[in-house]
Amino acid sequence: MPLPRVLGATEFRLPPVDGFHLPDGRVFALHGCPDGDFRVAAQASPPAPADDIGFATLYPSFETRHPDGHEALVGGDGAWEGEGFLALIDLATQTPTWIFYCATAEIFISGAFEPHCIRAVSLGDIHRYHWSFDRVSPPTIRIERSRA
Repeated sequence: MPLPRVLGATEFRLPPVDGFHLPDGRVFALHGCPDGDFRVAAQASPPAPADDIGFATLYPSFETRHPDGHEALVGGDGAWEGEGFLALIDLATQTPTWIFYCATAEIFISGAFEPHCIRAVSLGDIHRYHWSFDRVSPPTIRIERSRA
């Protein structure tokens, strides 16, 4: 199943599997939780048959463009409490390079491009999570937690 287009404030649907969703349908699963440690699976799982999986409805709430104009970050939340997502978008094709989805990340409220990584912030009721994604595919993740 190809990745959906992720634009502005337009909702979209994605299989609710925690991890990095790639354009060819593979998912690098995420293990752990933001209050502990996350790790990304070393191997991708094959795409799930479209008729065997439900969908999460996700709502973009911000977009940050890279200064070079080639990429953007789009992030937001989902229809269910706790869901959050961050998408790296290739602006030339208007398609995601990857979409990071996590049912316990909370809403992603900002994202920024740095020389060697992508930084993002998600916000829960008690904690603010500071995410760092390196620039490999799929990215590795580092998370720091602070009081909201």
